[in-house]
Amino acid sequence: MDTNNITPYMKTPQAILSVVVTVLITAYSTHIGAIAILALYALWLPYIYRQNKIIFLPIGNIIIPLALCLLSLMSVFWSNYISITLYASVQYVSTVICAIIIARVMPLETFIKGIALGCLMVLIPTLITGSFSFAGLFGSKNTVGLYAEVGIITSLLLLFFHRERLLSNTTFIILPLIISITCLILSNSATALISTVSILTILLASYFLGKFPSPFRPLLLIWAILGIATCAINIYALQLDILDTVLSSVGKDKTLTGRTDIWEAGIETGTQKPILGTGYAAFWVAGQPVAEQIWHDFHIKNKTGFHFHNLFIQSFVELGILGLACMIILLLSYTLKSIWMIVKDGNNLHSLFFVGLSILFISRTFSEVDIFFPYTLGTFLFFSTFPRVFSNTDTTKEKNLNKKK
Repeated sequence: MDTNNITPYMKTPQAILSVVVTVLITAYSTHIGAIAILALYALWLPYIYRQNKIIFLPIGNIIIPLALCLLSLMSVFWSNYISITLYASVQYVSTVICAIIIARVMPLETFIKGIALGCLMVLIPTLITGSFSFAGLFGSKNTVGLYAEVGIITSLLLLFFHRERLLSNTTFIILPLIISITCLILSNSATALISTVSILTILLASYFLGKFPSPFRPLLLIWAILGIATCAINIYALQLDILDTVLSSVGKDKTLTGRTDIWEAGIETGTQKPILGTGYAAFWVAGQPVAEQIWHDFHIKNKTGFHFHNLFIQSFVELGILGLACMIILLLSYTLKSIWMIVKDGNNLHSLFFVGLSILFISRTFSEVDIFFPYTLGTFLFFSTFPRVFSNTDTTKEKNLNKKK
């Protein structure tokens, strides 16, 4: 199936509104509760079967996501907390299913507009209610940073590739960009700031790479990779403590505010059940000794909303080597395919959007767990774009589809 040559099951205004509501649910579902989750399912699950077509089919471009979902469900059989694992894995799988449905019922450009507007709607009340650390309504400055990063990526790309009338530009470009930049700065999130700089740098390099004639792009890409590798080797050989300098500039130390201690505890726990792990969502549970000790050390009294601040360690602990392998394959294949789209197709909204998201996810993996939990922006963004990256891209057909609408 070519997921870019999409049958428009939703009119553009309806599609944008649905994406905006989805983004709002990812931000505030913990405040609203079950009603928000039911609204999410009501938005997307009815599209599983439309116009005598089954939208959700387990074809090639979603095999690995489905493998991760299946593993999380199967972990019920070896989890020490069966009910918790079952409940959480069903939530995660349903989130992934909704995300894949999104990829198959609307054009990418419409989706990007909805994401930009959704991030704006999330960040405005956060801006109004922000505390000293600017955690806002999330209780996490890194989460605020994530929405700000996504808002910057989507609005900037729309600025370069999709400028329309003043009202449209203001709604989907100008306001999201201004508010997102403001929130990113005020959030004081080292993760988000470093990630944003990485994303913008790679996007700029990708943009210039796409400007060259297609026969030269592979060679230029190889030169760029060799240049980066050479710089990395020289930094290591000269023992330049670049990381310490960067961390100090954003108020962090080498332990990343104690996160390295959490990583050590996670790796030690993961090696005790290295193949299959403890079970999905079966580590951060009240009564689990290692989790209790970490909560105590970090003064987490409510014992909720905590993770290893590292996607790979979280995957390894809960789903073992198999889960870790799935996650690595997902991220690497997404990133490499996105970069290859620049080499093959040059500059366009699709290829640069995928590259930007791939760098977003890669750069945050060592400090956050964006795509491993249900009802989160990261999970929706990743799994609603993964099938598109591995579809038979045909941007011309999608542009023609948008014009007809």
